[in-house]
Amino acid sequence: VHGHGRDNALAKDSKWVIERKKLMTPQTPPSTTSNSSSSSSLLYEEIILINDEGELLEGTQTNFYVVINSSPGSSAIITADEGILHGSVRDSVLRVCHAYNVRVELRAPTLNDLRNAKGAFVTSTSRLVMPVHEVVLGDLQYFPHSGDGVDSRNDNGGDCNDGIMSPLSYCYPNCITTQNIRQWVLDDVETHSTFAYEASD
Repeated sequence: VHGHGRDNALAKDSKWVIERKKLMTPQTPPSTTSNSSSSSSLLYEEIILINDEGELLEGTQTNFYVVINSSPGSSAIITADEGILHGSVRDSVLRVCHAYNVRVELRAPTLNDLRNAKGAFVTSTSRLVMPVHEVVLGDLQYFPHSGDGVDSRNDNGGDCNDGIMSPLSYCYPNCITTQNIRQWVLDDVETHSTFAYEASD
């Protein structure tokens, strides 16, 4: 989680291409030892943009979703509806969720939603549905692994970090709802795709 929402989320312009490149530049966490000679950069698959209200909007190239427990035995997904670029794969996600009775909350997920989530995923035309196994809170704040009641363990389990100091993160090792949506969207895209071929002479 890093950066800020786009000024004009409905357009893919050259200004955003430049801003996106800056956001995707690997960030290096602060070192906890003064005699550390070097530190490794953190490489991420995607950056999730957050607004001033602490709402998670979208990725630099993707739509973002959080999976929560809706009721005993059922799940719901949360995804922003405003301040984002609506993608075609997002349309597919909403369509299959309706078809398979998965409740959708069209609002931007919050950091509290992220903390209590059972899963998360992103979508784009190149990725379709990609499960997110770890969300790192980026430049929001860096926390030590012990003290002040903060650690790197998600309520659903899964120790994300193994260093002395690293960003607080939440892990989602295996979300069945995400896996189901991934397959449903793949089937949906195939159903709505038009195959082009070159006729032989």
